[in-house]
Amino acid sequence: MLEDIDYTYLLPENDPVAIHIKLLTGPYVGVIFKFNRVKFEEENEEMYLQFSYDVIQYTNDKDLDTDIDFKNYIGKLLIEIMSKNMDQEIVDESGISNTEEFNI
Repeated sequence: MLEDIDYTYLLPENDPVAIHIKLLTGPYVGVIFKFNRVKFEEENEEMYLQFSYDVIQYTNDKDLDTDIDFKNYIGKLLIEIMSKNMDQEIVDESGISNTEEFNI
């Protein structure tokens, strides 16, 4: 998935610390959601990605909070976002990498 083609980031005025994601293509086009807690868990020597999310806006009657297909879809997106950030050496949500200096 490509940023600004398949999804885009939204900065809500009423929640200055959150970043919402709007899906622009695919089976969930128009859905706006945010990731909450994201963490890695090790179990039986295997690593698992665990995350929670909130659906902010969706115009269909389907309950996306319990939809496993939706969770898998945004889970793949999360992995892509994390991989992209690691490729760019982004170390935190502020976008500061180990190759950039922070200017106040």
